Amino acid sequence: PQTRVTVFDGQDAVQVVRMVDIVAARLDGVSVAHGSVAATNKMGGAGILISGCQYCTVATCRILHNRASLAVGATSCEGGGVLLKYSTSCQITDCLFTDNQATYGTSLSILYAAGTLVNACRFAGECHVGGRGVVRVNGSGPTYQNCVFTGNRVFWGSAIYSAQDQVFV
Repeated sequence: PQTRVTVFDGQDAVQVVRMVDIVAARLDGVSVAHGSVAATNKMGGAGILISGCQYCTVATCRILHNRASLAVGATSCEGGGVLLKYSTSCQITDCLFTDNQATYGTSLSILYAAGTLVNACRFAGECHVGGRGVVRVNGSGPTYQNCVFTGNRVFWGSAIYSAQDQVFV
C-alpha cells in the first residue's frame, strides 16, 4: 500500500468523503486530501464527514491538507480532517493526520459519538494559530489507545480540547 496509494483528492473545492446514516461501513487504506468546506456552525469535516452512523471504521488512512473554513455568518467550524458526529461505536484506527485546519478540532472533531475508539493514530504537524484542539470533543469522550501527538501548534490544546472526560489506555 505504501507504493501504490489511492488518493481521494478534493482539489481544495469539495468535501471528500461523506458517510451519513450508514451501519457497518469501512474506509481503509486510502489518502483523503485537499478537502475544503465552508462550514456553518458546528459543521465541517472537509476530509471525511461521518454523521448518524453505527459501527463505521476509518482505518490505515492518511488524512492530509483538508480545510474547514467559516461560511458567511458562521462563528465556528469543526473537524478539518474528520468530523464524527451523532454516531455510535465508530473507530478511527491506524491513521495519520497532518496539515488539516478548522476552528475546532483541526484533525478530528467528535461530537456526541458514544463508544468511539481512536486507536494507533498519529497527529503530527498540525498548525492553526486560531484553532482549538488537534482533537476536539463534545459529548461522550472517546477512548484513545496507542496514539501519538507530536509537533502540533494549535492556539488552544495542541492535543485535545474538551471539557468532557477522556479515556486513555
